[in-house]
Order: sequence, then structure tokens, then C-alpha cells
Amino acid sequence: MKNHIILLVVAVAIVIAGYFLFTETEIIIPRPEYIEAYDMDDDCDIDQQDVESVEVWYGTTGAPGWVRQDVNLDGAVDITDVSLVSNSIGAVCEYTPQ
Repeated sequence: MKNHIILLVVAVAIVIAGYFLFTETEIIIPRPEYIEAYDMDDDCDIDQQDVESVEVWYGTTGAPGWVRQDVNLDGAVDITDVSLVSNSIGAVCEYTPQ
């Protein structure tokens, strides 16, 4: 009987964890620095279009921050910039742009 209760508790914990891991949730972040740095098209969310914008500039170099797609300001649009933006997909502003 004790084993059945333990198994039931574990099963419930797995179901709850799965719900939070696999349901779609929005990440709400403030507008000022983070979203502006990664939101290439100024539509107040970070999505595939923003990633594609960085990918277009991939492999180019210049002075740090020379293009908006150089999000980490190292002078090169590289895998780090693509990763920073793509890992932020789903982040949105706290307000809708006008």
C-alpha cells in the first residue's frame, strides 16, 4: 500500500511538471534594454522574424554594435548573436506598440 501511494505521488508530480514544461507560456519582460536589443523589427515580441534578421547579417563584421544584429556588441554577427535572439523567442513587451 505504501508503494502505491509513493507511485501515485510520483505520477502526479510528473504530470504537473509536464504541464509546466510543455504548455505554451509567454515570457513577459520589460521593454527598455532586453527586448530592444533582440527585437529586430520593433514589433514588441521576439520571434522567428527577428532570428532571420540576425541570420541575414551572419558572418559580417564591423565596429562593435555597427549593426543592430550585433546584439552582444562584439563587432561580429555570429552564432552567439543568433543564439541570444533564438533563445529569447516568445519574449514580449508589457505593452502593445502603437
